Amino acid sequence: MVIENKEYRKRIYLLKDKINRLKIKIQNIEKALKDKKYSICFGSKRLLSYRHKLLQEDTKYNTYEEWKEEWDRVKKKHLFTIGTTGDPYGIIKISPQ
Repeated sequence: MVIENKEYRKRIYLLKDKINRLKIKIQNIEKALKDKKYSICFGSKRLLSYRHKLLQEDTKYNTYEEWKEEWDRVKKKHLFTIGTTGDPYGIIKISPQ
């Protein structure tokens, strides 16, 4: 009975912590929208984290090139750019897809 009670209290604590983190995330998003500060960087934290774990055995990418191919493939789904070297920073149009 004592063990179950301890497990429940731990589970409740973890759920409350998650709720608080999500509330903070919502507040940050609302503030960014209010201040009109939009992030242009988006994507997968998980995929990015694989880059730092390339030498570990539990990752699904064996080389940087394999990881980079997957990264480019995923990123091209979300962002489309048109530009030339004569344009400022080489980009004249950016549009989400």
